[in-house]
Amino acid sequence: MEIKPEDVQEVTTVGELHGDSVKMVKTWGGLHVMVGKKDKSSKKPDALAAASHRALACHQLEKMFGKAFEPAMAKSESEQIEAVVEFNVSPELKKDHLEIYSIAKNNEVDFVVARFGVIMAKYECSVDSECLTLNRYGKHPKASDSLKNHSEAISESIRDAMIKYSEQTGISLKK
Repeated sequence: MEIKPEDVQEVTTVGELHGDSVKMVKTWGGLHVMVGKKDKSSKKPDALAAASHRALACHQLEKMFGKAFEPAMAKSESEQIEAVVEFNVSPELKKDHLEIYSIAKNNEVDFVVARFGVIMAKYECSVDSECLTLNRYGKHPKASDSLKNHSEAISESIRDAMIKYSEQTGISLKK
């Protein structure tokens, strides 16, 4: 895939890998591509990870490179990368490459269904008075068919993810 200069919205440094900087290229279409050197001996940077959300792209880097990837320190709260937690999914969802994550920052938590780093559906939640509240649900327009076949499994996995998240954080679920 070729990304032309006019496709780029911004380029920021998100960390270091093997002593070299890792840059995030954000396109106008919403793709976040992490670019850096895969190996210490690499002469040119490569595309390391890509996702429709910057936190998912960083999470991919952390999974692939472990401690070798060092995230950059944020200068302000708005620059902070959201905390990502990956949840287990049923074999049915795993077979179709569907993954479930929570993406949390401040008092907002999104539970997302993703395939290959692209968010297919999002459950937007807020945390008020130590209580997790589901505010809104939305899905990618082109995801309807692929998600429809798994609606029950996705609902169960999202519910389980919300329960696990509330247990891990000590936040209760609002019914």
